[in-house]
Amino acid sequence: MSKSRWLATVAVAACLNAVIIHAQEDKVSVPVGQRDVRGAVSNLTPVSLWVVKQDFDGSFQDVKGFLTGFTGEFNKQGLDSHLLGFPSSQILILAEDPTGKPRFKFSLGLTVPARVTVREPLKIDHVQISHAAVIANVGPYEKLASLHGQVVKALPAAPQAVAAPAHPPGFPVVLVLRNDPTLVKPAEIRTDMIIPARPPVVALTPQAKKLIVQAVSEARPVDFVLVSQTFEGSVTQLGDFLRKYMSEFTAQNLGTDLPATSTRPLAILHGNPDRSASIRIDIGLPVRQDVQVKKPLAVQKFKLPKAAVYTHQGEFAQLSQVHAELVLRCRGRRPRPSRTQNPASRWPCSSSATRT
Repeated sequence: MSKSRWLATVAVAACLNAVIIHAQEDKVSVPVGQRDVRGAVSNLTPVSLWVVKQDFDGSFQDVKGFLTGFTGEFNKQGLDSHLLGFPSSQILILAEDPTGKPRFKFSLGLTVPARVTVREPLKIDHVQISHAAVIANVGPYEKLASLHGQVVKALPAAPQAVAAPAHPPGFPVVLVLRNDPTLVKPAEIRTDMIIPARPPVVALTPQAKKLIVQAVSEARPVDFVLVSQTFEGSVTQLGDFLRKYMSEFTAQNLGTDLPATSTRPLAILHGNPDRSASIRIDIGLPVRQDVQVKKPLAVQKFKLPKAAVYTHQGEFAQLSQVHAELVLRCRGRRPRPSRTQNPASRWPCSSSATRT
């Protein structure tokens, strides 16, 4: 990414900071070095931010007009009342590398303490990154381009099984401004850069493999009726999707149709989340029989003559390995230790019958 584009990006976020909130200045720290990069990469951390944002598709030449519209709409909807007593941060999210592109996607926004109700064109987004390198930079914005490159280069390489990631390495980038660059010297500008990293590959334990073999050997017919709602997104949004679904399920008074009070919801993935930024995800609850529902809910019938049912405990990131192992075992083949298997096959058949 060119230094000039990084400079333009952060300058926009600085304008957002000046318009909406007053940032506190911090003491200047030691400039970022290789030790800081190694520390950020070796200490990947989860990031969770509620952000009121507006998505844009354009160039940095369009940003001034976009920014005026965003701030005006934010205040018009009375959202500034949610910032009282909350240390809000100004955010700029680059969904893709803008280098050499006449138009690209980005978002401008402000963090809020929790989910708030917004109207179009604003959106409420729960930014969740399971593994992120978070590195603080003190100094001119020109340093961010090379710093981003250093961090991405130091991140673990993606395995062959996920060689077609949803985003280019190190994207989307979340920039958080920690002070107002118009009030401090260039050497004192503070910016936090949040760079997503692919979760470390953790091999399946012998016990997990044993349970997978057992699940395949005990494959059985699966027959149920599901009241579901369809979403588009990533597995990191499952919590939000489930809340929306349960709200609608309750509003339609469908609780009496559950086969048991302990019935748990299912998530059906219609694609490999390692290979697509957004996939179709159906969230649903099994019911005793056909029921009458209203949109956005729908009734789905599943009648699988033979399915392996495996209960996974752990991070979603390991589900691709579990799925690949299940598919191979269902086909009567043993995985080869010397070859990385491709988990992209047989979606959604196996995953729809796999409980997590």
